[in-house]
Amino acid sequence: LRDALQMLTRYYDSPELNAEQHADLVDLLDALSAQVIYSTRHLALSPHTITASDTVEGLALTYQVTPELLTAINGLWKPLTPGSRIKVLQGPFRAVVSLSRYELTVFLGDLYAGRFPVSFGSDPSPVEGTYEVIDRRRDRTYYGTGGRVIAADDHLNPYGGFWLNLGQDLCIHGTPEMASDELQDAGCISLAPLDAADVYNILAKSSQVSIVR
Repeated sequence: LRDALQMLTRYYDSPELNAEQHADLVDLLDALSAQVIYSTRHLALSPHTITASDTVEGLALTYQVTPELLTAINGLWKPLTPGSRIKVLQGPFRAVVSLSRYELTVFLGDLYAGRFPVSFGSDPSPVEGTYEVIDRRRDRTYYGTGGRVIAADDHLNPYGGFWLNLGQDLCIHGTPEMASDELQDAGCISLAPLDAADVYNILAKSSQVSIVR
């Protein structure tokens, strides 16, 4: 399954595929990545055997992934048990944001790892280039143009509880609980609430994000 995912990932941006073929390819990639990357099966990397000194945060730092992802994949809602084996992934993940396709695609090395629809704001507008996640926050206050400030826990906050800082005032974020015409173009690269939670769990500090046309 890992080899199949690796092989098919090469065709993700192939100009030789028409729209129908690309859609069929993505269906296959989604099914394969669900097993190779996001299931508890050890298909991407050998399992890690827990020692007495291990913590979720420490393992996340070692493997360059987020603690949230390790917790979600392995169901680590209780303290780690020495001697048990858990699934690990060698990160960091990277992302490609397509301004023309309105999508964010994540990769783990040379493996496709998921695709999410996005929308773009003008506060500021995303700019083509290569960036990296330099901060991750669930409690980011919104500071808009014109001096408007919206608290992190406000249901109108354009970041919707998930904020990934790319530097140069650019960010990837969620969407608010309540839509506001006044804030329709607020923010930068927006994801639907459930997608924002997934992308937040996937992209760690130092994850590379390329914004392309």
